Amino acid sequence: MRTLDAQATAVGAPSTVRTPVSGGWTSQTGISIAHLYDVFGVDDSNVFAVSEANASGVPEILRYDGSQWMMLASPPIVRIFSGWAASANDVFVPGWCSTLHSSGSAWGEVVEGLYPCSHTTGMWGTSATNIIGVATQGRAYHFDGSLRTELQTGVSVDLWDVGGTSATDIYAVGPHGTVLRYDGLTWTQETGIPTSHSLNSVWASGTDDVFAVGDYGRIIHYDGTSWNLEDSGTDEHLFGVSGNSASEVYAVGVKGTIVHYDGTGWQPESSGTTTDLWSIWVGTNSAWTVGSQGTILTRTVTAPPVSDGGGGNTDGGGNTGNDPTGSTGSSGGGGMSFYLLLTLSIFWFIRRRKIVQ
Repeated sequence: MRTLDAQATAVGAPSTVRTPVSGGWTSQTGISIAHLYDVFGVDDSNVFAVSEANASGVPEILRYDGSQWMMLASPPIVRIFSGWAASANDVFVPGWCSTLHSSGSAWGEVVEGLYPCSHTTGMWGTSATNIIGVATQGRAYHFDGSLRTELQTGVSVDLWDVGGTSATDIYAVGPHGTVLRYDGLTWTQETGIPTSHSLNSVWASGTDDVFAVGDYGRIIHYDGTSWNLEDSGTDEHLFGVSGNSASEVYAVGVKGTIVHYDGTGWQPESSGTTTDLWSIWVGTNSAWTVGSQGTILTRTVTAPPVSDGGGGNTDGGGNTGNDPTGSTGSSGGGGMSFYLLLTLSIFWFIRRRKIVQ
C-alpha cells in the first residue's frame, strides 16, 4: 500500500485553503457499487466509465447515452484503469495484455504484441489509429487500433496519465514532478517543473494552455513558455483534470474535492460527497466525475466559445475523443489514497493517480 513520503518537498508556496461553495453537482445513484477509476467521453450523449472490478471480481464498463447510464457486457479483460474514445463507434478500453474495442454494436478483444504486459494507466489519441498509452515503469506505446508498439520514454518511473493537443504535442505525467513531452518521434523530459510531488493527471486546451494536477493540491500550468505553480485552493490530493476551454476547467480528488478554474483562478466547489473522486471528463454542456463505491456526479457547465478550438484530455484524469469542444482524454483520468482498505493495495500500487513514493 502506498504511504506518504515525508521526504517529498514541493517547490513553491502551499495552496491557500478556501471554503467550498455550492457547485451544482448532483449524484447519480443505483448504477454501480464498484470503484470507478476513469470517465471519458465523445460528447454529452456518449460518456463512458470503467472499473477494475465489481464485488464479483468482474470489471465493469458503463455508458451514458444522454438520458441514462447502462451497464455494458462484462469485458473479457482484467485490470482496467482507463479508456479513450475516438468516436461513439470507436471506443478503446485497455487491460493487462490486451485492449477491448467497441465498434458501436459489439465489444471485441484486440490482442496486441507488447510484452511483457503492463498496466495501462492512461490513454489518449487523435484518431482510432493513432493512440498513445502510458503505463507503469516508464512504459509508453503507440496503438494503431490493432497493435501496440513500444515507445522509449527515457524514464523508469510510473506514468499516470497522458494527454495533448495533437499528434506532435503530447504530455505524460508521473511521480516526483515528472512531465514528459512527445513530439510524435521522441519523448523528452520537461525541465523547470515547479513541484516535486506526484502529478496524477494532465489536460490541455491548446499548446499554450496545459494543466497538470497532483498530490497536496498541486496544480501546474504551462503557458507555452514555462511551467508555473498555481494556487488550487486545496491541499488535498488531486487525481483528475479536464475542461472544455481555457476558462472552464475542473480538477477532482480525495474526500470529494472539486476545484474549478474560470480563466483567472481556482475556487473549490461542494461535491456533496466525501468519497474519493478519481477522474473527471468535461463535455460541451456537462461534466462527469467518478470515484469510489460507484460514485457518479454530474453538473452543467459553460459551453466553450465558438472560436475555441482547443484540444486536450480528461482523466482523467480523464481522455475523450472528438468532442466539438476539442476536449480529448481518458482517464481521468485517470492517485492513491493511503487510508483505503488493504484489499485495494494492488490497485494503489499501479494506479497513475497516487501519493508520492
